Amino acid sequence: MLTAHLVGPAGHVHAVEASPWIHARLRRNLAVNRVRNVTTYNLAATAEPGPVTVYLHDGSNLGGTTIVASEAARLATEQEAVVEGLPLPAIVPEAALLAARLIKIDVEGAEWLVAQGLRDLLPRLRPEVEILIEVNPEALAVFGVTLADFLTLFATAGFACFEIDNRYDGRFYIEAPSAETRPLRQRNPDMIGLVFRKAG
Repeated sequence: MLTAHLVGPAGHVHAVEASPWIHARLRRNLAVNRVRNVTTYNLAATAEPGPVTVYLHDGSNLGGTTIVASEAARLATEQEAVVEGLPLPAIVPEAALLAARLIKIDVEGAEWLVAQGLRDLLPRLRPEVEILIEVNPEALAVFGVTLADFLTLFATAGFACFEIDNRYDGRFYIEAPSAETRPLRQRNPDMIGLVFRKAG
């Protein structure tokens, strides 16, 4: 809803949501608010095509919904559905990705899968693109990679990395937001918000 407002009627938002329940709720919110510049996809963004199990978090934190079984096992989730998984360029039209000003990835432990699916397109993204990603280093380890490996994937494609000040507490979300970013300093965080920008 926020991004649909920010891009205005001339812009467009592509929203990928794996959970059928959350996707249906998103569709209702868009209809109630008469938002017409959002296209939604009830699919999972992955590295390779194939079926994906969605684990829905309970009502205390629907944002904890995940497709990563190890993350689901440590959270209050239950299996919701099996949906189709595809690389992001096979979900969102390639032209839309190449024109995107912002790509936001918040996938509760599946960020390595999404990044792998996007790898070949990264060098071709527009110079002004910003990629906003919440990264869970513990979840990366499930796929046999480290935070350094994750950063290298983007650096190889010509991106510089910046850290977002997110304290992950209630006050942070109601205080006036800071637009400040800084070069990545934390090397062993539990969770970290990153922005990737084309170097230079």
